[in-house]
Amino acid sequence: MDRTLTLGAAALDALSLQVTILRADGVIVQTNHAWRTFGVENGLAADATLGMNYLDVCDADGGDESIEIADGVRAVLDGESDEFVFEYRCDGPTDRRWFLMRATPCLVDGERYGVVTHADITDRKLAELEVQRRNDELRNLVHLLAHDIRNPLNIADGWLSELDDADPAVVERIHTSLERIDAIADDVLALMQSEIAATEPTEGSIADHARDVWEGMDTADATLVVEADRIVTCYPKLFDHLLLNIFRNAIHHVGSDVTVTVGTTDCGFFVADDGPGIPEEDRDRLFEPGYTTDTEGTGFGLAIVDSVAAKHGWTVELADVGSGARFEVRTTPSFTASGPLSELLDVSEPAD
Repeated sequence: MDRTLTLGAAALDALSLQVTILRADGVIVQTNHAWRTFGVENGLAADATLGMNYLDVCDADGGDESIEIADGVRAVLDGESDEFVFEYRCDGPTDRRWFLMRATPCLVDGERYGVVTHADITDRKLAELEVQRRNDELRNLVHLLAHDIRNPLNIADGWLSELDDADPAVVERIHTSLERIDAIADDVLALMQSEIAATEPTEGSIADHARDVWEGMDTADATLVVEADRIVTCYPKLFDHLLLNIFRNAIHHVGSDVTVTVGTTDCGFFVADDGPGIPEEDRDRLFEPGYTTDTEGTGFGLAIVDSVAAKHGWTVELADVGSGARFEVRTTPSFTASGPLSELLDVSEPAD
């Protein structure tokens, strides 16, 4: 029995988590090395907390967080809850620190105890803050593209109509150039949008998304065929961007009479066209932002597809099927990105 107790204490001391064991009344009866070390670093003797009442200390503090922690731990000790989890900030003398506190019950010889752990999650929180900072910067760039660039473009396009005596061919070339700048801005917006953390994912039908996106496009004489359907967990707005850009790629490169087929595979779905396919020499750079073999293309469409797929935890690749272009999206595991995440900006869809 003594050896078992010694082994148990050694196991607790080996944990990087700060661990304390409470009696049913909240009194601290055991702590581990990490707990004691944290106390020493904050001015307490190594065993100073033994015999203290964890609940009384929280109650005496009187802060909202301390009261919530005390209530949660009491519920565990009283058998009213199987677990209590609480995230809080507790800064050190020179740095910011965050912790995740967890309380769970433990029965020993019929007596109820509580095991309380405190995990240092500072690195994770700092990473989250860095992601938030980066997202804020991207939103500022989105605003710049959506407003500060588009407004001058609209003004310039408006002035073209005032050039009554100008050569129509010259006016048309200027108008085409302005449209191309606007299309590039739209595609960059969509690409940046896929880098900004999205809303909570939802379940959606691939077929429904495909038909909705297709109906919102200028498809001329092109045809959409949906062979099969599957439910996927996705960010709806981003998923629509993925389909939109594959559809547009097919119409732009094959022609207005292209047939686009959407179907399922064992591990996801595919979008294929009946065109001549993509030349071998272009395949390695297909998803590279800005890469295009067409002077009228922006080079961002398939980069958006790749970025959106990655945001979902999916992969996309060009399948070798002999004829036509077939993009296969692997969605299994169905979803690996975590949520909830911050709101996406509502910006316009990429231009043709």
